[in-house]
Amino acid sequence: MRNRFDTLKFAIPAEAVRGIKEAAFNQKTDLDLETGQIRTWLKAKPTALPIGFGELTNERNHPDWTISLSAKSLGDSYLHGIGLENIEEALSGISKILDLNLYAALDSNPSIYRADTCDNISLAAIGTNSQSQIMEALDLAKRNPKFKTQIFNRAKNIGITFKGTQEEKNYIKAYDKHLDLNRTKNEEFLKSLKHPVRMIEQAKLICRIESEHNTNRSFRNRFKTEPRLLDILDSKAKVNHDFLAKVIGTEGQLKLFDEILQAKQAKQSPRQFIRELGLREFAKSCNYNIHQIEQAFRLLYPVRQDFHYNWNGARKEGKAYGGAKAEFQAIIEANQGTKPNHHQPFQTESNFIVQNIMQALAA
Repeated sequence: MRNRFDTLKFAIPAEAVRGIKEAAFNQKTDLDLETGQIRTWLKAKPTALPIGFGELTNERNHPDWTISLSAKSLGDSYLHGIGLENIEEALSGISKILDLNLYAALDSNPSIYRADTCDNISLAAIGTNSQSQIMEALDLAKRNPKFKTQIFNRAKNIGITFKGTQEEKNYIKAYDKHLDLNRTKNEEFLKSLKHPVRMIEQAKLICRIESEHNTNRSFRNRFKTEPRLLDILDSKAKVNHDFLAKVIGTEGQLKLFDEILQAKQAKQSPRQFIRELGLREFAKSCNYNIHQIEQAFRLLYPVRQDFHYNWNGARKEGKAYGGAKAEFQAIIEANQGTKPNHHQPFQTESNFIVQNIMQALAA
C-alpha cells in the first residue's frame, strides 16, 4: 500500500505556469549592496491562497515555482490524505490564482522539499477508546535517546511528538484528530465543507499518526527512492511504521513500568516499591536459591549478631519480625514454575496498545 500525505511542498516548472492573477500576489525586491545584484520575488498573499495551500512563490527568471499544499485542498476527503490517485484533484484548487498546466507540472516529476506522511488508525484496532491512554503507552514505549518527547494532554489537544535531536530533526507524532479539527485554526476549513459534522464524527474514531521528511537523505532512506514528487507518491515503503519503530525499538515495554502502575494502584509507597524491587533483583542474582541468598547475607554481615538480626529479624514472643529471610522465601515461591522468555516482550496493557498500532502501520 502506498503512503498517504497530509502536507507536500515541491517545485513546479516555470513552463507549466501560463499566467497568474496579479491581484493575489506581492512582489518583493532584494538588492545586494555588495554585488549590486537585484533579485525579485513573487509571493502569493496569504489571504488570497485557496484553502489547503500554504505557500506559492517564485523568484523571477528562476526555472521553478515552489508550492506547499495540505490535504485540506481535498475538502471533504481531507482525512484520506493526498495520494498518487488524487494529487491532480489536490493541486487543482490553485487555479483560482494560478493558470497552471497540471499535466505539465506533474509529468515533470518535480523535486520535492517536504512531505508529511499520515495514517488514520481506528481506535477499535488499537484496543482502547482513550486517546490519553494511547499517548501514555507510546511514551512508555520510547527507547531511542536521540528523540525528545513532548506530550500534550489538554482539553483541546491530546497528543505526543517524538522529535529527532540530530541533523534532520524530523518528527513523528500521534494525536487526537477530533480535537484538532475543533480548534480555532480549522474553523474556516470546516465551514468550507459540505459535510463537516460527518468528518468530525469520523475523526472521533481514529488516532492520527504523522511524520515529517524534509531532506534528500530522509527521502532516500525512508521512501527508498529519489526525492521526486511522483516517485515519493508511488513509494510503498512503510514509512510511519519504520519511523516509529526507530523511536520505540522492538524489544517491547519494560516490565518495570507496569509494575510501577500496579504498585500505585495498590497504594504502595515509592520506598516500599524500590525495596521490594531490590529484594527481587537480589534473589534473581542468586538464582532464587535460598541457601545462596543466605550465604550472600553472611558476607554482607560478617558479625554474627548483625547477620541474625537482618536475616531472621527481631524475636518477640517466640516469633521473628522484620527479617529478610521470610521476604526472600515469598519471592522464591512466587517465582517457582515461571520460565521468563527473554525473547518476548512483557505483555502489559500499554504494550498491547503499541503492538496494535505497529501492526496497523505495517498493514
